[in-house]
Amino acid sequence: MERLLLLFGLVALVTSYVIPLSPEVHEVYENGEDENPLLNLVSDANLLEGDILVPNGKNALIDKRYRWKFPIPYILGDDLGDNVPTGILVQMYESLQSATWAKHRNDSANPPPSSTPAGPLTLLDQCTFEYASICGMIQSSSDQDDWVHTKSTPGGEDHTLLGKCSDAGYFMHFSTMIGKPQESALLESRTLYPKRKLQCLQFFYKMTGSPTDRLVIWVRTDDGTGTVRQMQKVHTFYADSDHTWKIAHVPMEVGVKFRYAFQAVRGDPSASAGGIYIDDISLTETRCPNAVWRIQNFSKIMETADTNTVIDSPRFYSPEGYAYGVRIIPLTTYTDYTGNYAGLYFHLASGDNDVVLQWPAANRQATLVVMDQDPDIKLRMSSARSLTTDMRKTSNGKFFWDNPSKVGKYDPSCDCYRGESWGWSNFIKHFDLRRRNYLKNDDLIIFIDFDGMQHNFNKYEDDFVTDLNTPYDYESVMHYRPLSFNKNESIPTITTTIPYFNEVIGQRLDFSAVDITRLNRMYDCDSGYFMKFDTSSVVVGSSALLESRILYPKRDEQCLSFFYKMSGAAGDKLVIWIRTDGGTGTVRSVRKIHTITGDGDAAWKMAYVTLKVTKKFRYFFQGIRGSPTSSGAIFIDDITLTETVCPSAVWQIHNFSSLLATTPVGSSIKSKCFYNSEGYSFGVSVYPRGRENAYSDYVGMTLHLCSGENDAVVQWPARNRQATIVVMDQDPDVKLRMSSTRSFTTDGDARWNKPTATSGAAWDEKCQCYRSQDFGWSTFISHQQLHRRSFLKNNDLIITADFNDLTHLINTEVPFRPTTSRNDITDEKPISEVETRPEVPKHREARSADPCHPNPCLNGVFV
Repeated sequence: MERLLLLFGLVALVTSYVIPLSPEVHEVYENGEDENPLLNLVSDANLLEGDILVPNGKNALIDKRYRWKFPIPYILGDDLGDNVPTGILVQMYESLQSATWAKHRNDSANPPPSSTPAGPLTLLDQCTFEYASICGMIQSSSDQDDWVHTKSTPGGEDHTLLGKCSDAGYFMHFSTMIGKPQESALLESRTLYPKRKLQCLQFFYKMTGSPTDRLVIWVRTDDGTGTVRQMQKVHTFYADSDHTWKIAHVPMEVGVKFRYAFQAVRGDPSASAGGIYIDDISLTETRCPNAVWRIQNFSKIMETADTNTVIDSPRFYSPEGYAYGVRIIPLTTYTDYTGNYAGLYFHLASGDNDVVLQWPAANRQATLVVMDQDPDIKLRMSSARSLTTDMRKTSNGKFFWDNPSKVGKYDPSCDCYRGESWGWSNFIKHFDLRRRNYLKNDDLIIFIDFDGMQHNFNKYEDDFVTDLNTPYDYESVMHYRPLSFNKNESIPTITTTIPYFNEVIGQRLDFSAVDITRLNRMYDCDSGYFMKFDTSSVVVGSSALLESRILYPKRDEQCLSFFYKMSGAAGDKLVIWIRTDGGTGTVRSVRKIHTITGDGDAAWKMAYVTLKVTKKFRYFFQGIRGSPTSSGAIFIDDITLTETVCPSAVWQIHNFSSLLATTPVGSSIKSKCFYNSEGYSFGVSVYPRGRENAYSDYVGMTLHLCSGENDAVVQWPARNRQATIVVMDQDPDVKLRMSSTRSFTTDGDARWNKPTATSGAAWDEKCQCYRSQDFGWSTFISHQQLHRRSFLKNNDLIITADFNDLTHLINTEVPFRPTTSRNDITDEKPISEVETRPEVPKHREARSADPCHPNPCLNGVFV
C-alpha cells in the first residue's frame, strides 16, 4: 500500500501528524556553512562543487568566488522537468488573418514535418480543456458513453481557475449517476511521438460518485504495422471519500508513437451522487517524483501555527527501498523584510527493507519541491532544494543517516522510527505562497525524490539522450569535474581520453559555445518566423493587407509597437490602419493611422503607433510597392499592442558594441530633438563609457532641453515635468522584458529655462538648435548588464524617453508644508555636469571564508 502511495497516493493533513518541536531538526546552513562535502582539489582546494571562480578582469570584484545568495527556484533535472522553461517564443502571427503576406522562416529552411513536432525535449502534451477543441483529444466510438466538456459552476469548479472564478473555466466530466453499471467512456489524446522511452503523465482528478467508480489510464501504441491500436492498461484509480481535486502522476515507458487515454467506468449508479472529473493534464518526458504529499487547508495552518508547530508526512519509499519522510514547520523562527517563512526538512524512517539495505545511507540526494500549481506547465515557478547525505555524525557519535531503528525515535502515527531531520528553515516565504499558485484550493503540494548517485554514471542509448548533432564538449558548464563524487580525494572518478582536457573539464565560468548551440537547438531557437511582403514581383501600387483578430479595448488609448524592415527601394510603404465598429455592430469602418515610407535602410527598426479606439476593432498592416525599381521586401515581426501611452521619443542606436569599445570616457552622442505633447523640445545624451573615469564600465544617460518652434508659447522654466529614460530590453515577449528605467522631476534650476545663448545653452550645428545642460545619471546601466539580457539585440540599443507634465498632480486645495531635507535618503540622485559629486560604490557584504556559504551544492551545480 505504501508503494502505491509512493507514486500515486495523495496524503491529506490529519491532526495526528502535529507533534511538538524537538531538537532533531538541523539546518543545511547550520553555523553559517554549506555542509556539502564534495571538493575539487585539482582546480582549487578552496572551491566546492559548483563554484564559479571569476578571473581577473571579469568583474569589479577580482578573484572572488560566487554563490547565489538565495537558492534558485528551479531545478532543471530529468526528474523535475515541470520546472524546465520552454525557451520557445510564441509566434506572433498565429492569430492574424493573412491575405498575400507570407510566413517565412529566417533561415529559409523547410519547417519540420507534422509527424515529428518540434518543441521542448521534456514536454510532449498539455491541456487545460479551456477551449471547445479540447486540445485535439477524441471521444472513442467503441464505448457506450462520452466524456462531457463542462463549464464551471459554483460548487462544481474546474481546477484551472480554481479560487479565481467559480463560473469560468472548463473540465471534462463523466456522470456516474445515470446509465447502466460498467458502462464507460474513453477519451484519447492525439498521436504523440516520443523522443525518450520515459514519460510522466500528470493530471488533476476528482471522483464524487460511488466507491465502485473507476478511472483507468491506458496507452495505445504502434503495434509494429504503423497503426496505433495496441492497448495497454497502465493504472487504475478508485473513488474514495475525498471528493476534492487531487493530483496524480502515472509513469510510462513508451518508445514508439502512441496515444494515452482516460477511461471512466461507471460503478453503481444508484449509489452515485456525482461523477468523474479530469483537468490540467501534462505529459513530460521525465521521471515521476518518488512521492507526492498534499497538505490541505494550509492557509488555516499558517494562520494558527506558532514556531512549535510541526507536521510530519506519512512514510514513503525510494526506488532503492529506503523509507523516508518530510517534516514541515509552517512558521519558523526565520524572518526577513518580506515576512515569515515555512521550513521543510528531510529525514529517514524505518521500513520493511531495512535488513537488506546499506547503512548509513550516504551519498544520496534528497530533493524537495513545493509545487507551483499554475495550469501552464511552462510558467510554473516551483520552489526546489536538494541536499546530499554523507557520513556526518550526531552529537552522541552516531551516524546521522544510519538506520532509524538504531538512531531515531518511535512515531506512533506511522508505527515507525524517524531519524533526525535536515533541511531549511527558510525554504519558502509565506509571501510567495500566497502570491503565485502554490496554494490553489488551499492545498500545498510537495514532491519528494530520494535517489542514490549511481545514476550519474549510467550509460544511455541514443534513443534516450541526444547530443543534438553536436560534438562531445569538454568545456561544457554541465561537465563533471575530475574528482566529482569521489570517496578518495586523491583518486579521480573521471579522466579524459586526451590528457590535456583533464584540466579543462568541470569549468564553471560560463556556458560554452556548444552549450549555447545545444540550448538553441533543444528549444527551437535556431529558427524564427516573420511576415514578408515581396515588393519585387508585383506592379507599382500593388499591396497586401494583414488583419488582426477582433479586439475589445478597455481603455481609450492603445500603443501598437512592432519591428519592421524595408529592404526594397526607397518609396515602398507600410501603412497601419484600423477597422472599427461603425455603430452597426460590424467591424468595417476603416481609418488610416500612420504611414512608414522606406528610405533605403534595410535594418530592422522599431515603431510605435498611437491608437485611440473605444469600440471593438481590428488593426492591420498594408504593404505597398512604391517604386518600379524595388527588388526587396517589407518585413514585420514581434508585434505588441498595449493599452498604454506610446513614448514621446524613440532612439535606436546601431552598432552600439563598437561605440562601447571606441568612444573615449566622458564623450557623448546626442539624439535628434523630439517634441512632447505640450510642445517642449528635448534630447537625450548617451555616454557609452561613462561620464568620468571612475565609471568607465557604465553607460551614462542624460536629458536636456532643445530650442524649438514652440518656445514662444510654452511655459518657462519647464518645472514640474517628469523626465523618464528607458533602455529597452528587446525580449520578444513583452511580459518577460526587464527594461532599465529611471526618472527625475524638473525644478526651478536655470537649466530648465528656455535654451538660448544667454541661458547657458550650447549651439548645435547638427540640429540647428540650442541644447541646454545635461542632467541625468553617470551609472544608468552597466556594460555587464547590457550584455546579460536582450538590450543589444542585433547590436542595436533602443532608448525611449518621455517629458510629461506633473502640474495637475500638485494643483491641490489641501495646504501642505514641504518636508525638511533629510540626510538618510539612499536613492541615487541625478547628477548634472555642473554639480558632479563623487558616487560612493555600493556596500557589499564580505564573503564567507567558506565560498559555499550560504547555499548547498547540487549534483555538480551550485544553487
